[in-house]
Amino acid sequence: MGNINKSSQRKLELCGVVILYYPQYEQTIHNIKLYLSDIEHLIIWDNTPKSEQDTRYAALSESSSKITYLSTGNNEGIATALNRAAQWAYDHGFTHLLTMDQDSEWENFNYYRTEFNNINSDKIAAYAPLIYDIRRDIIGFNSKNQIITSGAIYNIKILKDLGGFCEEFIIDNVDTEYSFRIRLSQYEIKLIPNAILKQTFGHIKKVPILGCYHGHYSAFRLYHILRNNIWMWRMYRNTDVLPKRFLSFNIYTYLVREPILILFSGNNKISKVKALFRGLNDGIFKYPKSLNYLINKI
Repeated sequence: MGNINKSSQRKLELCGVVILYYPQYEQTIHNIKLYLSDIEHLIIWDNTPKSEQDTRYAALSESSSKITYLSTGNNEGIATALNRAAQWAYDHGFTHLLTMDQDSEWENFNYYRTEFNNINSDKIAAYAPLIYDIRRDIIGFNSKNQIITSGAIYNIKILKDLGGFCEEFIIDNVDTEYSFRIRLSQYEIKLIPNAILKQTFGHIKKVPILGCYHGHYSAFRLYHILRNNIWMWRMYRNTDVLPKRFLSFNIYTYLVREPILILFSGNNKISKVKALFRGLNDGIFKYPKSLNYLINKI
């Protein structure tokens, strides 16, 4: 673990965390270097199982006081890893947390950091860049209504006050759900439109016969995507933060469109279709009451 001088904690502000899961070392290090010099500290959180971890990442924290390596030796998912990183950053005097995927690549992080410094406000719960989807060659995804975690900067005090990231979700929609909670609590999401982060979503490929793109997510991911979307609908259906036709859009996308795409272009077809219907079942019948606590806390 990198060492932090407690006397200097008051000067620190922005702590980054990058979540690793079977990362490619050269690519990950390249991406980290694009923002490391413009943040005060970096947590490398490794979700790769201990027996398969690349020891070079832990070694980075031994050679640099600016880097801390953390891991439980298990895959904790996204939400738990982010909450633990946020708590670590809070305990060490940081006010904001930059959250990064291992394969996300900045075009101009220095500009993003400068704009964040200039517009920083206690009313803003999260900041976000524009996302460039490499495979589909489009810019979008982030808005003042919802953002993805990669490239986002979160106010840690607000994050803690609102209950942290939803650990029941484990992975998918962790970012969208927290975006809804931000808006429900009357805090703001600030988009910084000239800051660009390049991102790859899933293993997207074009399906020529249908003229559209397919994400080729695993059965594990598909289960959580559908289940968590249904849970979000149940959490926010009586509020004005949920987009119109949210439920019907997701049912069409994952119970009509996705099975068709799996049939035409997917592998592991049976396990993926089964995962979608398990997600539907658990979304309807296994809604955790603890999710109501997150809403009632606001």
